[in-house]
Amino acid sequence: MDSTTAEQVAHGQTTAFDFGPFRYDLIRRELRDANGPVRAGNRSLQLLEALLQTPGRLCSRDELVAQVWPSTVVEETSLRVHMSALRRVLGDGQGGARYITNVPGRGYAFVGEVRAFTSTLAPPVQAIDDPKDAVRKLPPLLTRPVGRGQDIARIGELLSRERLVCVVGAGGMGKTTVALAVAEHQTPLHEQGSFFVDLSMLTDPALVVVEVGQSCGLDVARGEPWATLENALSRQQALLVLDNCEHVIDAVAALADRLLRSCPRLRILATSREPLEAEAEWVFRLPPLGVPAPDALLSVDAVLDYPAIQLFVERARAACASFVLTNANVSAIRQLCEYLDGIPLAIELAAARVNSLGAQGLLLRLESAFELLTRGRRTAMSRHQTLHAVMNWSYELLTETERRVLQRLAVFRSAFDLEAAVAVAAGPELAQQQVIDSVLSLCGKSLMVLETGSGGSPRHRLLYVTRLFAERILAAMPEAVQVHRRHAVFVLGCTVDSNKGRQQLSRFRRSAALASAIAELRAAITWALLEENDLALGVEVVAESMPKWHMAGLFEEYGLHLIAAADKAGRAGVAGARLLTRLQLLQTFLSGQTLADSESHQRGMAVDRRLVDRFDGHGDKIEALFALCASAFGRGDYLQVLSCCEEIRELAQGDLEILSVAVGDRLTAIALHELGQHDAAERLAHRVMTLDADGLESRFQSPLPFQLSMQIRLARIHWLRGDFRVAWAMVQDIVVSDDEAHIYIKIHPLAFAAIPIAIWRGDMQAAALWNHQLLNHSVRGNVPYWQSFAQVFDCLLAGRPLLPDRAEGQLLAKNAVLMDICAALQLAAPDPITLSRARRGEVGWCAPEVLRLAALAALDPHDEAGRGRCIAELRAAFELSVEQGARFWSLRIAISLFEVAAADSAERASARGMLLTILNAIDDGSAQPDLQRARHLAAGENCGSQASHAFQQARTHGAASAQ
Repeated sequence: MDSTTAEQVAHGQTTAFDFGPFRYDLIRRELRDANGPVRAGNRSLQLLEALLQTPGRLCSRDELVAQVWPSTVVEETSLRVHMSALRRVLGDGQGGARYITNVPGRGYAFVGEVRAFTSTLAPPVQAIDDPKDAVRKLPPLLTRPVGRGQDIARIGELLSRERLVCVVGAGGMGKTTVALAVAEHQTPLHEQGSFFVDLSMLTDPALVVVEVGQSCGLDVARGEPWATLENALSRQQALLVLDNCEHVIDAVAALADRLLRSCPRLRILATSREPLEAEAEWVFRLPPLGVPAPDALLSVDAVLDYPAIQLFVERARAACASFVLTNANVSAIRQLCEYLDGIPLAIELAAARVNSLGAQGLLLRLESAFELLTRGRRTAMSRHQTLHAVMNWSYELLTETERRVLQRLAVFRSAFDLEAAVAVAAGPELAQQQVIDSVLSLCGKSLMVLETGSGGSPRHRLLYVTRLFAERILAAMPEAVQVHRRHAVFVLGCTVDSNKGRQQLSRFRRSAALASAIAELRAAITWALLEENDLALGVEVVAESMPKWHMAGLFEEYGLHLIAAADKAGRAGVAGARLLTRLQLLQTFLSGQTLADSESHQRGMAVDRRLVDRFDGHGDKIEALFALCASAFGRGDYLQVLSCCEEIRELAQGDLEILSVAVGDRLTAIALHELGQHDAAERLAHRVMTLDADGLESRFQSPLPFQLSMQIRLARIHWLRGDFRVAWAMVQDIVVSDDEAHIYIKIHPLAFAAIPIAIWRGDMQAAALWNHQLLNHSVRGNVPYWQSFAQVFDCLLAGRPLLPDRAEGQLLAKNAVLMDICAALQLAAPDPITLSRARRGEVGWCAPEVLRLAALAALDPHDEAGRGRCIAELRAAFELSVEQGARFWSLRIAISLFEVAAADSAERASARGMLLTILNAIDDGSAQPDLQRARHLAAGENCGSQASHAFQQARTHGAASAQ
């Protein structure tokens, strides 16, 4: 360095350094060569600047760290890594080039030839008039913009009509990539080309006009920058791309306004985390990449149609060439992309880790996203290399009030309205209007998203990574406890108000509002009860929130909260003691819809019945009896259900009269059918189906419409009566294909009617298909109780025995209702428990079939006395089927009587007469296996057991086809 250069540096007059083929601009903190800007990390450029300030002098490690990492503890490796990256960018040591030397243990020095320039000495950069050269002012796109085709087209169309378009979105949303793609597509429309201006490194708003001028190839360092820029652009048909405007937003807005007035052929495309709010501005909010709906049943190929998944797979393959999207990892990747809100940068950072952690490992560690997702591209801007850097950039641009509101609202796990925001964030030092203004401002700055709630009301939501960032800051604040308490109190208040209201039962669809309520309940229960920050509050939230969990079908999860609340109620003071009885009642209700062994059911019986007497009001007593009914159903104790329903009808007087039908008759109809009293059940079912249940109290509601609940039982009743076509048509009507329907509306018809009737009909392909849907619905809805149905049905369809020591057999032992159904579906001997219940009259609808199978299982074909006993037992089963009007069972029993009776015997002749009578009543000409078998036998054809063998073959073939 010559003496002039040294003097300029010493007096702080330098604005740029030239060395080798490079120029480093101090104002813009930009490294350039003959081809334009050179990509380098922010830390690397700061190290270069520190060395260029004192060329030839050895700078110690401590000096460099103090200048580049002030007030930060830095490991030795960090300095080495960034210095190594800088030397790679400069090509140090290649082709004889030598710029930086390292003296081990002492430090680094810049040893290349350096020439420093002041603003008046710097050689002018000539304006580029050739459009072909001007186009090259756009940085090249190194990766394709995945899933942005429609956005690019819409922005391009907008830009062709309007002169100022601002692409607004959260950090990491891909605004720069999209803007560059738009500019490339717009090239033919701008004769003088497009100019790209990266404002991210600018710290002084006053230098915005200088940055724009230099990016346009103008010498704005001499004279008046505004005049130079306006004179150069006034007659040019060009596109100006202003990237990363948010931190100098006012200056950019002023520049855009002035240039649009003075340069009539100029168009401006800006990117920012908030709108410029300039006069001619048109805002395009860049949406996240599309992700599949959580409950959508999609194949791997169908999932790949979503842009967020495409991006993840593309970046995962870039990091690990062997990565493949499979059935094993697709669920975890879907959830990852959903949690990350479809934000491209977050997805890219996650995909880069999939090789080391796996998709499931990433998902399990996502709460530690800011430690986990740090492996960005080394050449990326420093604020895009980690999630923390992305968020911190936006956070530093907020006002103090906006920061406090953002921190406090991080306790919400879902969308919230302004009333909720005020309830949680406002306080003595933060007025309600300040909270409202801050929420609207944060939404404008892309730190919140605006959604449309039920009824079209606006709701606000923090993106997942934003919430994690703000939540961490809140956790370190003294006010964190009070903010969480205000949130839990607000959630409790909303839950209580909801319970008091009379909600319509006609809205049996998947509800975003219900999903939001569950998310907030989880957060409140976790903080107050599970983490024991406020036990009394936590116990009360659990006690009041049952209707929400019930409507969501999340019985197992709610059951765990109930256990925790009951265990801790003794330490929750007066509130805990007051609510203990209600918690026990809720546990009783839940026991009928969760998997539990018979001993657990029996232990709770003595306590359960006494609960009713602890309540005074008729409504509360009915609720307690309702809970007993639910528990009794779970045990298969239909006689107790009838007894409880009698008490309910006696109590349901006056304003509660609707409960006589909505609860008493509805549950009685189901219990009567289970007991085999089909005619009485049908009469009550039709009465329930005419009930207008809108406005029923939430505690007596069901997520399953009353009409559908009755139709399920009526379909089974019709089949058992031999009305096969009617039953099958009802099955077709009640099986729901609407993916937006409530999970219970999808699951109940499959488990209780469609799959059993399809098996009886011999349509194993339909049964297997429906069971696949049942399994998918129950797994995605996280309802193990219904998963047990699908697992046991799968075992039956595949022809595998339900052994007690196998998983399916153990599930069956915990589900009396399923045990009854399986006894009527399998061809093997019934299990002893179901057989005993059938003989005692505790279950009736399947009893004739259970008794038939038991009689055949005990038959010894070589024992004539045994044959006689078998025929006697079959006749008793036949009489029971006639009493029930269950001609389907009568048909099967008559077939068995014919086959068991000796040839040419009076018993066989009698059985043939039975077959003819039944066939005359129910034969619809279909290929139903039992009808075909009966026809052959009645016609005197010697078919032996061929029909039974064919039925078993059809069962096995159907299961294989579905797989």
